[in-house]
Amino acid sequence: MPDSGNQPAKPKLSQIARLAGVSVTTASRALRGKGRINEQTVVKVRTVAQMLGYPTKPQTVAEHKARLVAVITHPPSQLAGGDGLEQTHTFWFRIFYGVVNRLTGQGSGVVWVTTESQNLLIPLPVSAIVLAALSVPRPEVIDLGYDVPIVVAGAPDESDDGRIKAYISYDNLAISEDVCTHLSKKGAKKIALAVRPAVGQPAEQWIEGYKNWCEREDQEPIVIVDELDPDALAEQITAALADGVDGIFLALPSFGTALRAIENADKQIPQDLLVVTWEETIDDTDEIPEFTRISPQALDASEVLADTIERMADGEPTQRVFLEYELTQGRSTLR
Repeated sequence: MPDSGNQPAKPKLSQIARLAGVSVTTASRALRGKGRINEQTVVKVRTVAQMLGYPTKPQTVAEHKARLVAVITHPPSQLAGGDGLEQTHTFWFRIFYGVVNRLTGQGSGVVWVTTESQNLLIPLPVSAIVLAALSVPRPEVIDLGYDVPIVVAGAPDESDDGRIKAYISYDNLAISEDVCTHLSKKGAKKIALAVRPAVGQPAEQWIEGYKNWCEREDQEPIVIVDELDPDALAEQITAALADGVDGIFLALPSFGTALRAIENADKQIPQDLLVVTWEETIDDTDEIPEFTRISPQALDASEVLADTIERMADGEPTQRVFLEYELTQGRSTLR
């Protein structure tokens, strides 16, 4: 008898049926394309079968009746905030949670892997990949042996993989200029930008937008750089305030450190200093309503991202998609 000890066991039809929540008969018909079964059930059964490696899975993406979307993120150590990007990751977690709800509710399968575990995708018939990595150059995406469109959370870069078919992000250049214009209209005469380079591409865009605004308004740019050294950050903020800065865009630096430095300089918000920051950087927004917040709508962003994924999987041309935001004051708008 042949030695099959190293061969993976073929999944049973009963396993597929149980995981898909249908009868064995329904699972069989869905896989064979026989009988009168609604499309959502067919998609659910085929997705489960494909993820289990059932031998009848199609060999090309075009043949997939079940759509399977892979989301590739940073390793868990980084997602937990170990890289100093806890606010950024928190926001993207909210977005991708909404995306998973949307796609699975429509019968699509979603598998979540990290940049270090992409080999788990090799046996799966993936229809689209979402790369949720803000750094540039971006992490390399595994070659699955067939053409799979990639959707990137970020802006285009010359080093990008040719398989990237859509970019989805905030227009960070416009945001930076909008914030400076807002601070100026509120009365700020000297505006600074505090930014954390570890954020990656968005940080570069905030700086560029800020400098563009300063050049247009004939102001000297003051960029405060947060290299995750609290003392150095506090020293820079203190120096900027002593130099007459009365408006500041806190574009994801260490919020607590920045706030303490402002208080230690005997500056009150908004009487002495106007501040704009991202909504998710504030721990208790009800206590400090004087801040203007850049309010991203995470659930709306989920809808936009899910729609973009579906369009890419359907073969639409490469596109750039911007998410919506608002400049708000008062009660938190996170949802």
